[in-house]
Amino acid sequence: MAALRAIPSCFIQFEAAFGPNFVTTDNVGRAIATFERAIVTEPSPYDFYKAFKRFADLDDDDLADLKEDAPEIYAE
Repeated sequence: MAALRAIPSCFIQFEAAFGPNFVTTDNVGRAIATFERAIVTEPSPYDFYKAFKRFADLDDDDLADLKEDAPEIYAE
C-alpha cells in the first residue's frame, strides 16, 4: 500500500475513483478486477487452429457435400 501511495499518478487516480482513504487492499482488488474486465485480446493462434481444425480432416466428398448443404459454412 505504501508503494502505491508513493506514486503520484496512482494516488490521483485512486483518490478520484475511491475518495478519501482510498488505498486499501479491497480497493486495489477492485481496481485490478476492473482493469482485467477491460482487457480485450485478439484471437490467439490456438483460436485460429480450432476454427481450421474442424475443416482440416474433411475429404473431397465431405467438402462437396458441405458446399451444397451449407454454403455459408463452406465459405469459411
